[in-house]
Amino acid sequence: MGNRRLGRKRLESALKSMNSGKADSTGSRSGLKGIAIPSFETQPSKYFGMFDDFHAVTSNQGVAVNNDAAQATSVDSDMWNAAIGGSSDAIATDSTKTGGVLKFTLGSSAGEETAITAPQIGFKIDSSANTSRKIWFEARLQLDDISGAGFFVGLASNNGAIEATAIDSLEDGIGFICATGATPNIMAIAAEGNSETQTDTTEDIADQTWVVLSFYFDGDSAHWYVNGDLKVSNKLTLPDDGTILLPHVEFTSVGTDQDVTYLDYVRCVMER
Repeated sequence: MGNRRLGRKRLESALKSMNSGKADSTGSRSGLKGIAIPSFETQPSKYFGMFDDFHAVTSNQGVAVNNDAAQATSVDSDMWNAAIGGSSDAIATDSTKTGGVLKFTLGSSAGEETAITAPQIGFKIDSSANTSRKIWFEARLQLDDISGAGFFVGLASNNGAIEATAIDSLEDGIGFICATGATPNIMAIAAEGNSETQTDTTEDIADQTWVVLSFYFDGDSAHWYVNGDLKVSNKLTLPDDGTILLPHVEFTSVGTDQDVTYLDYVRCVMER
């Protein structure tokens, strides 16, 4: 190659595309890949974002928003606010799986929601001419028994605040939803206020199987991917009214068996 230079745009494109590389054909990673997401860590002037691989506990039930950085008392420094649905629910790191995994033990009563939200890390969908900014989101999760659980994963907000029940009634948000274990369809969802659109990705959640769920907002339309493959594209009921949206992952119990679900990582990036 001689002294040929790797230009900035080519380097940025290469970094962005690495996450969408060909998935393994065998083993636990078979068929699992993500989408092309910018490396916000190497371009802080162009992108901001968050990434949690859950190597340590990064959540608690007392995360406060807008703490004074100069106050004398200690400040909650965790990324996530944890919402425990019932007395038997739990969220904990799990050392029995590789790669850093957060384990959700669901409730012993149907309809109990257990969730995490990142209340300090706001994103916004804006489709206005000349001001729109692209957004990328991705998460990897697994459900031991889909018949006993439902989920929402993506960005969600109740007028800029934590969304407590995205599965039951999404106020403003975008992501993926499987409302009940009886119908394991993975649905693409977008909601502006109380107006909501769900579109079937034609993919189902399978027991004890990892799945990578990603979406990309290109400044005009949204695109939903399952294991790196494009499934849905539209611009219906996108929450593009300026509402601040927060990373949110929520599981609900469907029955009384205290089913277990896992979250491997969450990544979200937006143009500044």
